[in-house]
Amino acid sequence: MFTPYDFQDKAVADARAAIAAGKRRVIIVAPTGSGKTVMAAMITELARNKDKLVLFLANRRELVFQAQRTIESTGLTTGRGRVRPWGGNPDRFDADVLPAHGPGGAYT
Repeated sequence: MFTPYDFQDKAVADARAAIAAGKRRVIIVAPTGSGKTVMAAMITELARNKDKLVLFLANRRELVFQAQRTIESTGLTTGRGRVRPWGGNPDRFDADVLPAHGPGGAYT
């Protein structure tokens, strides 16, 4: 497990407050190297603690793999899948989190 920086704790708290206030689309904007994947893992862990489902989407396979490693460092399990715009099932549903990317770079 990792120890977040104060600014990461604040960003996650602000995102959670926005969601609690009824916002449905929340984005955390931060520079390269600031730990956005770590913040996503923090939010994922909090969501799973409330039995919420989590789908982590990224536009590149490398970002999906990075997210898998970071999320797994929290003790959660990750599946492996791809998003199919025409429907169909991802490879696994039995994981805490399903990191995936779209059909432009889908992997098997």
